[in-house]
Amino acid sequence: MRIGTQTILELELRIPRYGVAKGSVIADAAELLTGTQTLIIGNLSLVGTVERAAVVDGRAVYDWTAGAGGWGREITIARCYESSIGVLRNTVIAELAADLGETTRAEADDTRLPGKKYLRPLSTAERPITGKDALYALGALWWVAPDGATVIGQRSGVEGTGDATFAGWAPDHGFVDLIPNDDDFLSWMPGNTYRGEVIEEVVILSNDGRANLHLSMISAGDAADLGSSLRRMITGVVRGIDGAPWLL
Repeated sequence: MRIGTQTILELELRIPRYGVAKGSVIADAAELLTGTQTLIIGNLSLVGTVERAAVVDGRAVYDWTAGAGGWGREITIARCYESSIGVLRNTVIAELAADLGETTRAEADDTRLPGKKYLRPLSTAERPITGKDALYALGALWWVAPDGATVIGQRSGVEGTGDATFAGWAPDHGFVDLIPNDDDFLSWMPGNTYRGEVIEEVVILSNDGRANLHLSMISAGDAADLGSSLRRMITGVVRGIDGAPWLL
């Protein structure tokens, strides 16, 4: 695992299905990286930005975010849009991204905002508004792709095929803990399915050079008992701690 050219010693990376991935990294280096840096985890490469960096006990410590780091910045430029048939939402989003240093890629049909005018909100001391706030207010589905571009549209994928060892689960909370046995981290990305259940968030944790995965199958706030489905999920590709299949 690396960030830029530096070997990662410890990592906590949270990748939601929608929104921005963020990570905390400790690297085996005393020199600090800045600006655009790529996280390499197995076959997964994520382009992002170092937001904060410091040297602690001779090691580089980073706060990293996917993309250019713009969606967390406050909006300092007001813009007004007008159309007799309604303003196109993707036009608003593309200009918002440009003002914040981000790039977008539309993968969904565009829609027109209600009314004939749209005034983009401006951040103030009394009411700070970030780019992320504006995106949510526009009602768009969005996520930052591995290449650093922000995708406007649904995040979907395929059934994961990576090999992993089962390490724990909580059916009432909809998550499974896994230890990967190969470098196929792309299998566990949000939007993919695992035994028929959509992965809503993955947290990658490492403090010994080997990663652990925490997969959430339901969005925050959802209330569902997924016990029976998770029992189905942890049979098949996932093996027990002792190497034998889990038959529940």
